[in-house]
Amino acid sequence: MRMPNHSAKYTIAVILAMLALSAFGQQETKIFHIDSTKRLFVAPSESVYIHIATQPDGANAVKLTGTKNDGAPLKWNGHGPIAMTHLDLYIGRKIKFELFADGIAPESRIIAGQTEPTDPDKTLYLSGGTIIEINATDANSGTNKTYYSINNAPFQEYTQPIPFANEGLYQLSVYSVDNLGNKEDNVTRQFIIDNTPPKSTLTIDGDKHESTLSGRSLIILTAKDSFGIDNIKYQIDSSQLVPYTKPIQTARIKEGVHTLTWFATDRVGNTENKQSFEFFVDKTPPMVFEEIIGNSYMVGDKEFSSGRSQLKVAAVDNKAGVKEIFYSLNNGEFIKYEKPVLLSDIMGTMNVKSYAVDNVNNRSQSGASTESFSMPTIDITGPTLTYKLDGPKFLQRDTMWIGPSTKIHINAKDDEAGVSRVVYSINKSAETSMHSAPFTIEQNGHFTY
Repeated sequence: MRMPNHSAKYTIAVILAMLALSAFGQQETKIFHIDSTKRLFVAPSESVYIHIATQPDGANAVKLTGTKNDGAPLKWNGHGPIAMTHLDLYIGRKIKFELFADGIAPESRIIAGQTEPTDPDKTLYLSGGTIIEINATDANSGTNKTYYSINNAPFQEYTQPIPFANEGLYQLSVYSVDNLGNKEDNVTRQFIIDNTPPKSTLTIDGDKHESTLSGRSLIILTAKDSFGIDNIKYQIDSSQLVPYTKPIQTARIKEGVHTLTWFATDRVGNTENKQSFEFFVDKTPPMVFEEIIGNSYMVGDKEFSSGRSQLKVAAVDNKAGVKEIFYSLNNGEFIKYEKPVLLSDIMGTMNVKSYAVDNVNNRSQSGASTESFSMPTIDITGPTLTYKLDGPKFLQRDTMWIGPSTKIHINAKDDEAGVSRVVYSINKSAETSMHSAPFTIEQNGHFTY
């Protein structure tokens, strides 16, 4: 209400019917409020009476009864501006009284850093050291005070921004009261303070030997955080950082040495230190070699080996190393190779198939599928030996008597690999002689050969 500025013998004063204290907290509930522009605001739920006095302080005021002379108070019809008129007979004109019935509470806003959470059902994630401000506005009588409560503690007056340093889950409730005591409903927001960066780990699903992986392996990145992970980013070698969304397939990485770098970020932006893993992708199976060790001999275009021959299988690998070797003889079942295989039980032509597996389970195909080759014919039967005496000789019981001029012929025959050489010794002497022609024994005595 703007008070008229003119000389008068009396003062019209609006005298309030009551002044009370509310239970909103510690704030005072007012029936009216005069702002800096001298506008009068009245609570629309209250009744007022008009008095007339000759003194400015209204000490000798008399209540006006109105035209109906019933002394009823004035009532306001809701929120908004109100205009009253009074016919002043003394000055001979109407005097207009303006006031505003304010029944709308202020509106409070919670500001967390650069973010204003507006959804009461959504939890806001904030980093440690965040300062929360509360802004309240009231377009009518103006905001009187703002109150807040943390985690259901008693409400206290808000006078400055609220710092949050410790980790945890918080519930902040606020409300404001205007200069007429209109109180807004509680504004409640839930948020989490998180100071700790996440921790990520790397695991391998599939073939792995030390830091060597096969082309069938998967690299899996996982991260944990008390309040949730936002993302994991990674790069291989010098490629660009990309978000991790699924296991990394080594099948898509070329063979060789690589470095994986990655880090995790939580929902408030806490980022862990970068981690790295150097690894080798091995997609190459071992190479297998088979050979026969022992005596062998060519007769025409056919190769023979003795019964003392052995099958030796060896394998080499480019990185992970050979784990196992398997072989098959004459299309039999595959047997794990432990040491050279004796071939004395095998006669004739022999087929060998083999394969090797490295330490990341790359398997060669040298003999396991289509490749095979023929081994030499195994000859475990020695030559047949006969002898002939050419010259004086005489058989008495089991002893053959010969003269110094008797020639001894040694004959050898072999139907498989053939005779390589004939070696003989006399009387089991350690000294041996190569037989190439008939020989004689000139000394007297008993002899064996």
